[in-house]
Amino acid sequence: MFVMEYLLLIGLSFFALSIFAAHRIIRLNGKIEFTYMWSALIGSFVWEDILIFSMYFGVAGLLSYFFTSFKLFVLFFLVFWIVRSLGEALYFFLQQFIRPEHFPHNIDGHFWFLRKVLGNLSSQQCFILSQITHQMIVMLSAVGLIVLLLNW
Repeated sequence: MFVMEYLLLIGLSFFALSIFAAHRIIRLNGKIEFTYMWSALIGSFVWEDILIFSMYFGVAGLLSYFFTSFKLFVLFFLVFWIVRSLGEALYFFLQQFIRPEHFPHNIDGHFWFLRKVLGNLSSQQCFILSQITHQMIVMLSAVGLIVLLLNW
């Protein structure tokens, strides 16, 4: 039963995070603030992402708790990553063919980690690596979803 209490805690924690994110967005007064690296764990890059995704995971946690189904939470999790990563893969694919000079899409400075690990990479290389990473997440999530559904 410990898992069910954990799902309740997850759901309530994400709702609290969504309230915090809403207050943060209001205080930013129309500006966009990136939230790398900690929020990438829930697919978020800016506070606006955190607001919406934390509500999603809050609902997922609470519904899974009320239906006493950890598999339901895993289903929510995998479907989220399939949809989110498809969107990010498309975003990074399209970024390779435009000159993103306007904020927040001029994200070259956010590739510091890739460059630290792999050396002097061009923006193009960083976009390609980001696109492929999200495609891998889509594939792993889809396989996980299929395995989950076959063993439901």
